[in-house]
Amino acid sequence: MGEGWSDFYALMMTMEPGDMGTDSRGIGTYLFGQPANGPGIRPTPYSTLMSINPSTYNTIKTAAVPHGVGYVWATMIWDLTWAMIDDHGTGAGYDVAMNLVNDGMRLQPCSPGFVDGRNAILAADLAMYGGANRCRIWEVFARRGLGFSANQGSSGSVADGTEAFDLPPSCVLDAMPATATICAPVIAVYTMINNTGDPLTLSATGNPAGTTVNFSVNPLPTASNSIMTIGNTGAAAPGTYTIVVTGVNGLTR
Repeated sequence: MGEGWSDFYALMMTMEPGDMGTDSRGIGTYLFGQPANGPGIRPTPYSTLMSINPSTYNTIKTAAVPHGVGYVWATMIWDLTWAMIDDHGTGAGYDVAMNLVNDGMRLQPCSPGFVDGRNAILAADLAMYGGANRCRIWEVFARRGLGFSANQGSSGSVADGTEAFDLPPSCVLDAMPATATICAPVIAVYTMINNTGDPLTLSATGNPAGTTVNFSVNPLPTASNSIMTIGNTGAAAPGTYTIVVTGVNGLTR
């Protein structure tokens, strides 16, 4: 992971006004006479775009040690930087990301694995910001396979970890009740609870043909509820339906 921190600091110290997370940023491009957005010496340039840098936690199983493994860690904390900039603005977000990475290193155990590093950054957020960025941090790591159920395996090995893309239960959009039995023409009513740390724009699919879906609050602010109603149920054919509610935060990653 040490190579990852060194790449991270190089990226942070050479960031310029107007840069975007979606940019292609190579490391060591000067060695080959490449421009700053050249491929560099890592398996891919750094970018928040999965089309440019598709690395996930499982990538370390076949990556070179230490440079390739560090590249995956740098990928994750570079994504973290841009998530903080999205949320807090360029200057403040840069500072938050730097603080989280710096203090995360102080809080992690010796010879850390990726899960140790992730957990230390979460601990740093709790210590410095009262956990205000917790769900955003989870989102960033989960997107790259270091989610809630990820396991780093045995100490010192890169081959026996397990990637996962899930969030902790406290960082998802919940529905209450999870299931309901409705007799037409009664309106179906559910409470949508936003635990994600982001304002969400809600939408639903899978409701019976002829019915309507409405949300009392939409977009839904963080730490708040919206009442979802399924109306015109008299038009629905009898049966069991799975209604999928999606919350989109609208931020660029």
